[in-house]
Amino acid sequence: MWRLKVKVDVSNMLMGSYCAKYNISLRGYPLTHQIKGKNVLLLGVGNIFGEEKNIKFFCKEFEADKNVLKFEKKGNFLFTLQKQPLVTKILYNPNVFWSEPQLIKSDGFAIWNIASFTKEPLDKIVKFTEKMNGEILSFREEKVASLGIVNSIPNLSDKQKQALELAKKNGYYSVPRKIGLVKLAKKMGISLATYQVHLRKAEEKLIPFLSDNFV
Repeated sequence: MWRLKVKVDVSNMLMGSYCAKYNISLRGYPLTHQIKGKNVLLLGVGNIFGEEKNIKFFCKEFEADKNVLKFEKKGNFLFTLQKQPLVTKILYNPNVFWSEPQLIKSDGFAIWNIASFTKEPLDKIVKFTEKMNGEILSFREEKVASLGIVNSIPNLSDKQKQALELAKKNGYYSVPRKIGLVKLAKKMGISLATYQVHLRKAEEKLIPFLSDNFV
């Protein structure tokens, strides 16, 4: 199996532009697609991460976009049916598959992990990404041991996700630590005790998941 991992600038694409505008990150996966005229109709799912107010603005504007045909949200989990330019059909070639969910970062860049039994389809994707400031992170032949899927992520509440995202973004997990719990609680607008509960519950769900799957 050939596997390609590439970093690309998606700030001019539909989802990437909104992620960059509202400082949002998204981990998503394409479910199915259809070629219709000059567009690719893509059905996808994903988990969205960021500050709660930014998520609200993101969802309101994204849902209203003329290229978004269907939009459904529960918590921070999204279902979308969107129109993409026909040129993107190369990403949904039946000879390739996404070995991990796409990660769209708040800076408008995305990480794609795509695999194929043969190298040629991935060579075409590499050429396609050259127009998107593509940076190849890895491209090699190896056996696939597992597949990352969206619903394998532990189900955190909105408050737990927000507490965790704030901690990560502000350097709580850096060495040395850049911020303490008191300041993080103030940023979230809640008491220290309440913030600690949200963060600890998030960690309680995530640490066993990471230990079981990656350690």
